[in-house]
Amino acid sequence: MPGDITTQTPYDSCRCGDSQQSGECRRLTIAGHEERQHRHDKDTKAETRGALYETRTNAQQEDREDNATHLLIIMKTWDKGSNYSSFICTFTPSFNMFCKTMIRKAEKKDIPSIIGLLHQVDMVHHVIRPDLFKPDTTKYNEQELLHLLDNDSKPIFVYDDGLVLGHAFCMVTEVKDDKLLQDIKTLYIDDICVDEKARGKHVGKALYEHIRDYALSIGCNNITLNVWEGNNPALSFYRNMGMKVQKTTMEIIL
Repeated sequence: MPGDITTQTPYDSCRCGDSQQSGECRRLTIAGHEERQHRHDKDTKAETRGALYETRTNAQQEDREDNATHLLIIMKTWDKGSNYSSFICTFTPSFNMFCKTMIRKAEKKDIPSIIGLLHQVDMVHHVIRPDLFKPDTTKYNEQELLHLLDNDSKPIFVYDDGLVLGHAFCMVTEVKDDKLLQDIKTLYIDDICVDEKARGKHVGKALYEHIRDYALSIGCNNITLNVWEGNNPALSFYRNMGMKVQKTTMEIIL
């Protein structure tokens, strides 16, 4: 497997008269293909509805038989409201783009799939701590999920590949003018779940990176979450994502 492709973004003069120093016009070179983007509004990211704000090369895959190269990139868009989505796209050698997978805010139609994923989460916890977690139940029912969908401070994201393969429950909290704590805005990950049939396909990584970028976009200072002792796959995953221990909860069973 070859290494990551470097996306070059040289700046130069163009027909609109922008100078090289201004950086307003950009020639974007990806794997030998050039596409000219003209940026005439310095506040495009903050003001333009549906603006493309990030293009990141995730991986390169090479077909040894026909020497074809495919680029996987993530494009993230948002509008002036609370909508915020990630499109996972593929560029083929002919530079045709196919966008299939999307990480987006959950909708009413996703509730049955989310309920199924919540059952999987419950069983993971039940196996680890049967003294605390009941089997065959969910943290939220359909009515509670409907209310959450309308709560901007508790966004739910889903990984949609034609089927919902994963979800992420989040909670945004903010401390202001506390007599003890510094002012801070935090995104708490209440739950990330990847369908057991889709594990090993980097669904969890895509969800986590989407959450991280979303937290940055709304001005959060940090991301926190809890992991149960014994849930070693989850602990390993979050460490691989760069997370570190903030505090430890301890108990004694009497």
